[in-house]
Amino acid sequence: MPLILALRYQNLRCNFFRLGGFLRLLSCSYLLPTLRSVLASPIPETTLQNRYTVDCTDLAADFDYTCWATLGLSDYLISPETGWMYTTPNCTEDSSGANCCKPDEPWSTCYLHLAHGVAGDDCSEINPQSCTYDATLDVDPKIAAQVRYVMRNIYSTLPQTCQMDITDLSKDVNNFFTTWWEALQFATAQASTIVGSVIGELDPVQKSHFTLYNILIGLTVGLCFVAMPEVAGAVGASLIASQVGAHLVIALQEAPMVARAIWPKGTEDSQLVQIGDVKDELGNVNRNLSSLLNAGLETVMKDLPTFVSFVQDGHFSGDQYISLPKTTAGLDMALKTFIVSTAMTKNDWRATPMLYMTRGDFASAKGCAFGPENYDICTQEGGPASYFYSNTTGNGYLLSNGGEAQNVKSPRDLMFDIVNNQWSSLGALFDGAFNCTSSGNAASDQPFHIKFDGTIDLSCVSQLQMCGYCEACIVPLINGTCPMPGCYCD
Repeated sequence: MPLILALRYQNLRCNFFRLGGFLRLLSCSYLLPTLRSVLASPIPETTLQNRYTVDCTDLAADFDYTCWATLGLSDYLISPETGWMYTTPNCTEDSSGANCCKPDEPWSTCYLHLAHGVAGDDCSEINPQSCTYDATLDVDPKIAAQVRYVMRNIYSTLPQTCQMDITDLSKDVNNFFTTWWEALQFATAQASTIVGSVIGELDPVQKSHFTLYNILIGLTVGLCFVAMPEVAGAVGASLIASQVGAHLVIALQEAPMVARAIWPKGTEDSQLVQIGDVKDELGNVNRNLSSLLNAGLETVMKDLPTFVSFVQDGHFSGDQYISLPKTTAGLDMALKTFIVSTAMTKNDWRATPMLYMTRGDFASAKGCAFGPENYDICTQEGGPASYFYSNTTGNGYLLSNGGEAQNVKSPRDLMFDIVNNQWSSLGALFDGAFNCTSSGNAASDQPFHIKFDGTIDLSCVSQLQMCGYCEACIVPLINGTCPMPGCYCD
């Protein structure tokens, strides 16, 4: 007699689930240990210090992020000889298909088939209609808890009784990629609105151009970008996006093959797009965005070890939000930073860094004063120089224009416009350019790099020219060469 198990007390528990999820959304204690690319969390510390203990084997209990480790799910799935991956037989011509996996069937599709006892759901691609949560199980009671959590990590949506209007409460992988793709439609529309004003203020001659691939990168890395300390909390950046972005960065660090699937090296989308045509191109990129994210989702859902790496820290198993509302603000911030910084460099704007000073010492040394607007812009009284001071790195930056164009805005006014128009975060603009240049990547026009250890490097989202000094190199040499030389050292 097959065991059919359903979540009990669903309606009652959903009320507590919504409240608990909302409170934890305000907390950073549920963010996993941050990586080098996410140095600080923008989420305020929680006041909920005492956490209840969850019985991970209770099939009616709320889901909890600790249960992936508690239930030993990584070993359950991929341990040599004993893991599901190695003990589940492949179907043959004589098989009924009831207890085996078809030769070309994604592991996730087969797993759901065996868990429910009937074939049906396919969660290997972005398609919420074909991937809807079903809590029923047809498995040995001894493994019911493990199966329940693996299903949780696969599926797209929770039962209808637990859905909210503004966003799905699901945390699973398919749902995450699906809501990410849906939210990018809004981000694309938002990014297109700044093109005209950027041309008018920074690039009236339209010197700037981009590859279509870099435009797509700028859009899709936006979710990781808003998790960076230089961006999180900036005007226009969503709190939800910052938290979800931190989870994504951690997952991609654990499973860099997913990042390489979404953002592959070498692409056919290399045609140049003039800045004046960017708005029109943004209106036609939905299919490209879908293809990029689908490549990442398929890598997870069709390769079981990759799935385990992607979810093993438990961030898709708990009761915190990992999905995105369709109108998530801030996902366009990376692309806008890339467009604005490229236009600045093409039109002779540059920055010169001054390293490792306190805010007070910086103002004293430069004879400048910070305004009441709290934009960290320091301006010399009666003088032309304006600086940005980064509280994140302790670096100061002088912004200047070395061109001969007339009617160029003052550095101070331009920095204010960048913030007020939500074109970028000044921290991302200046600190990003400094990190990009000091790492030796300034010669590349790509806004995104995956390091050998899988770390995601988003510093080159800012393409602003960074000038060192002519007398000495202020950053470590790379292969005996200074990556940040002076810009005018005749």
